[in-house]
Amino acid sequence: MSFVTILRGSILLSLLLFLSSSIGTASAADARPGKETFGDKLSFQSTDGLDYAPTADGQAFIISFSSVEAKISERSDPPVASKVASLVIPVAGPAIDATFVVGAVATTHEGGRATLMLVVNDKSVVMHFPPNSNAKDINLQLRYRAKGVSDLRITIFALVDVDHDHPGGGADLTVDTLNGNMGSAKAIKRPKKQ
Repeated sequence: MSFVTILRGSILLSLLLFLSSSIGTASAADARPGKETFGDKLSFQSTDGLDYAPTADGQAFIISFSSVEAKISERSDPPVASKVASLVIPVAGPAIDATFVVGAVATTHEGGRATLMLVVNDKSVVMHFPPNSNAKDINLQLRYRAKGVSDLRITIFALVDVDHDHPGGGADLTVDTLNGNMGSAKAIKRPKKQ
């Protein structure tokens, strides 16, 4: 056996060991929790007046809304008002486990009611507000878990209605924020307004 053959064998063995350790490291990295991320921008939005701000690591985001409000304040207003905001956030990763929280304010007077709904792909959650509600710090929360999804189709629906037989009846439901956080079932509190 020549020195060149031994050298070639050593180089080949070293190369095989390096490649096997690299492959093992890559598959361990792929399986680690927290690899799932939100996209850096929305791929669709149905309404203007929103600001999507993901974190640098893609693990969380906050959306601030300026125009998602359903309101009835005058007797001459229609008895039902609604506002819908839909958006699509691309996601990456083998399995999504994310918590979403809508931050809103609801005020209803005698004869008025409000309903807030959050839909993420095939999951939804609803919150109702009866007459004479004054809910200033609403946090409507939904946990979404799924495998093999490439985007999150999110819709927020705000609905108010008033029975005009009640003088002074009215209702107002304003959506301020939507927060998202990967890998957490904990509620995400919206920041206090200053």
